[in-house]
Amino acid sequence: MVKFDYQIIEILYDYIPDIYDKTIDISILELEIDYREKAIEIIYQINNLKEKAGDYRRRKISNDHINSKIKNLQNTYNLYMTWGALQVFYKNNINKIDYNILDLHGLYQKEAAAILYICIKYLNLKNLNIITGRGKGIIYNITQSILKEFSIKYKINNNTIITI
Repeated sequence: MVKFDYQIIEILYDYIPDIYDKTIDISILELEIDYREKAIEIIYQINNLKEKAGDYRRRKISNDHINSKIKNLQNTYNLYMTWGALQVFYKNNINKIDYNILDLHGLYQKEAAAILYICIKYLNLKNLNIITGRGKGIIYNITQSILKEFSIKYKINNNTIITI
């Protein structure tokens, strides 16, 4: 059973349907900004603050203010990663939608699961050609698990999962 991240689903659900019916205002996606890169920058900030908090803790100085900053940065990181996933999804799929192709390349596990969940449960997409890529096969396995969970029949052809 796949564990879905409903925070990611909630954010992506506001935009994925608009991508599929081609009504999305692409300026909203801010494609000129790499949100995945911005998320990586935030990880560096979080790690520096964690070191600082550890130093405060060792010296028995209150580090509550640092922990609060870390929590805020972690929330921003999650939002940037999710927005980055939306950008990746848009770039990989905008020219394939008319052909019932769902390309999950470049997405992380939770993101791919969330998008597949939205496409099946809310968009009710049928007869999809789902491209998962080769990699370690994690997205491929998650895709099969989700299809089984929703009792969707599929076949496999050249590393593409085709729903029936």
